[in-house]
Amino acid sequence: KCDWSSDVCSSDLTLGQSVFEIDNFYFNFGQILPFQDREFTLQIKNHGPGAIRMEKPRMSCGCTTTAIGTTLLQPDQELAIPFTLRPGKTESLRTTIALQVMEENTQAVHYEQIEILACQRPSMEVIPAQIDFGTLTNWTTAEPPTRSVRLTEVATDRFEVLGIETDLPVTYVIERSASRSDPADNTYNVKLQVDTSRLQRKSYRGEIVIRTNSALRPAVQDRKSTRLNSSHT
Repeated sequence: KCDWSSDVCSSDLTLGQSVFEIDNFYFNFGQILPFQDREFTLQIKNHGPGAIRMEKPRMSCGCTTTAIGTTLLQPDQELAIPFTLRPGKTESLRTTIALQVMEENTQAVHYEQIEILACQRPSMEVIPAQIDFGTLTNWTTAEPPTRSVRLTEVATDRFEVLGIETDLPVTYVIERSASRSDPADNTYNVKLQVDTSRLQRKSYRGEIVIRTNSALRPAVQDRKSTRLNSSHT
């Protein structure tokens, strides 16, 4: 449930002989869409009089990332720390960012915790999460390899599969049937087959994007590259 506080506040914090400011201790995104990355920024300002060092932020889960490492802030210097929230399929997301700040002169240390909140409706089930055709040998005579991706509806996510988009040498067929677990839910089986007439001796890397008319997840794609290697024996 999205019933968390959405207060936004900043505060001046004492660290040894210095004072620094954090502009926000809570990020409440409320209702979000599954698998839709959210960008946000945390601002820190050193009011002095001494220099302070902020260690690389530590996150409580891999769903939050930043490229910022350990940073030294001189008096009156500000730092904007960009973060990316990758919610995945988690319905109720509550994660934290741990900050450690130290004053250079006194070695005094201050610890602070930033809370991130979000929630989302359950979305379709997708199996598997990654497609890999592996290495193809004797591709001129062998049976074209096939992989399947299964998308299953849930009560909060009704949809139809519209097609796929890819630069890889593959063709596809979409089959629809009733889910075994709940006949009210449709299951779409997307069969992907290597088009050997377009295959060359090389390694292919790219994405296969499955397009749907789902309001929650209109594009289903693997975050990693799909591999397809072609070689002779």
